[in-house]
Amino acid sequence: MSSIRIATWNVKSIAPRQPLNARREWIEQVINPDIIVLTEAKAQEKGSGTWDGWTSLYRQGGIDSKRPWGTVLASSRYQLEQITTVKKKFSKYELDTHFPGALVAADVYEGQESWGTIVGMYGLTVDRNGDSNGSGRYSVPTLMNDLEAILKSGRTRVVVAGDLNLHPQNVTHLFTEIGLVDLIHYTSEDRENLKDCVGCGVGHECGHLWTHKNGNADGNGKAQQLDYIFASKDLLDEVDVVTGGIQDFPDAWSLSDHAPVVVDFVR
Repeated sequence: MSSIRIATWNVKSIAPRQPLNARREWIEQVINPDIIVLTEAKAQEKGSGTWDGWTSLYRQGGIDSKRPWGTVLASSRYQLEQITTVKKKFSKYELDTHFPGALVAADVYEGQESWGTIVGMYGLTVDRNGDSNGSGRYSVPTLMNDLEAILKSGRTRVVVAGDLNLHPQNVTHLFTEIGLVDLIHYTSEDRENLKDCVGCGVGHECGHLWTHKNGNADGNGKAQQLDYIFASKDLLDEVDVVTGGIQDFPDAWSLSDHAPVVVDFVR
């Protein structure tokens, strides 16, 4: 039985606690992903090495001059063929134009065999005028246009992952409406309830993951989930295990203010 591990992690390149090499080592040895979506990420940092040996897709220069980081797709075990446009009726739809650098998509291949499609996205904390609003409440619904276009292009095995800067009660329904399933919510019965989960929306039996520190390193901050992995319904039978948050990566706060989310798929 073959498997594929897909993860997402906000590495906070804007103010790294550790150099890229240290974070890359942690990714390889602790997360051990086949494919990873990195948000607030740089493909390289001065004096810190690069993602040599990995296939990495990203927008050169990041999002803009103030945000020289963006979303990075990386894999050391699969081929990633970047998707920049998809067919839309009698025309083409160009991806990653709403917030350039925030969304990157690729078809995944193992040799000549296609596994599916992976989309990494980041909920930029700006409003329609580009001013800071502290959350992804404007950018995420806008980026849904790209996801809908990808789904309507005939791709049926799609995974979407990233830091959306939104709480679960403001996220899950957006993806449900276009046929994508929140895999953390889907496997919630596999985990203990997250006590005092901020923006939960489903009561005490939430099963969410604490992915954003939002407080002191001693754990006295408010528990909240901002990072997600979604999948199309054609992949649900292949979902094996969903892990993540500080629950499964207790040393994550030493490298970033986010903890990863990881999904193992089997075939």
